Amino acid sequence: MSSVATSANLSREPAVPRLPRGRGHMVRLLLRRPERRAALLVCLLLLTSAAVWVRPSASAVSPDLSKRFTPPVWVGGGSWSAPLGTDFLGRDILGRLHYATRYTVLISAAATALAATSGTVVGLIAGAQGGVPDALLMRAVDAVLAFPTILLVLSLVAVFGQSLWSLVAVLALSGWAVYARVVRSAALSLRASEFVEAARAIGATPARVVLRHMLPNVLPSVAVLSTFQLARFMLLESSMSFLGLGVVPPAVTWGGMVGEARNYLQDAWWAVAAPGAAIAVTSLAVNVLGDGLRDLLDPRLAALSQHRANP
Repeated sequence: MSSVATSANLSREPAVPRLPRGRGHMVRLLLRRPERRAALLVCLLLLTSAAVWVRPSASAVSPDLSKRFTPPVWVGGGSWSAPLGTDFLGRDILGRLHYATRYTVLISAAATALAATSGTVVGLIAGAQGGVPDALLMRAVDAVLAFPTILLVLSLVAVFGQSLWSLVAVLALSGWAVYARVVRSAALSLRASEFVEAARAIGATPARVVLRHMLPNVLPSVAVLSTFQLARFMLLESSMSFLGLGVVPPAVTWGGMVGEARNYLQDAWWAVAAPGAAIAVTSLAVNVLGDGLRDLLDPRLAALSQHRANP
């Protein structure tokens, strides 16, 4: 009697929804929440601002002490010629924000791409080969992860010096180990899967097994991790620029703007608030998009989101 009741109850349980297959449906599922739409809009604005590589305005780079500490337009004494005010040298903060966006986005994105590429290669080699290569590479990963991040970056900057591309290399060297560990874990599980064993059985070379069968299956994890690493690199680069170890002037980043204005916080709070708000909003937007991408690419989370959207 109880078994019949149990079978009846199981038959009434809702079936697990299938994953969305159409690209349009996947985009709608990703952007179903308003915070994700807002985050996407922020990221698109930043990418557009960074991609349009025009010369900065003279008011953004040339000092004008007669306009020193001009407040924002909504504060008494403000002017529409400098909507967000000016800094301690009379430079337009809005123009400098646009100018700094290029370097902040370029450094963070380039470091993320370099760390993702190198870490994925190391993780695939370690997971696919196993044995001695796996042990040696994972000990290198453990050594990198054992160092405090800020101390590691400070040491690398002292070795490589201060420049745009050396800063990219330093950030990538501090972040590749995370990718290597994640990809190696995925590769170990894939190595024992049936389709990989079948590929080996029909004579596929190790390189083909890795590139054709393992790499496509680890890319979703790499893509999700990259969104969080991008926000992390942006915060780390801002910290380095705040300490005076970022790009060399006249190049400037958001963290460098905060570092320049920190001594004048009581006289011109807006010079710190504007780049600080840009760092916080961008990091939050990238993390929100990363959460959505994770929900979309994870089969269980995607099925759960679809089920909640269509109960």
